[in-house]
Amino acid sequence: MSTLGLSLRERVCSRILFYVLVFSTMAMLNRILPDPHAAEAAKWEALGVAKPYLGVPYEQVERELFRMSR
Repeated sequence: MSTLGLSLRERVCSRILFYVLVFSTMAMLNRILPDPHAAEAAKWEALGVAKPYLGVPYEQVERELFRMSR
């Protein structure tokens, strides 16, 4: 039984085209729009505010502080 008078081949091609368009739009927007978390972090870093380390394992904090001290 075909939907809206379309054959199986036409429905499959339409669905593939739709997902290709969605995927390419998402990839393009990912490249065009800036990462909001990185922009927020850069803004606070420019103001000289330290990054909060609440609920972060000590090893990760130590590693990041060592990397920042270089």
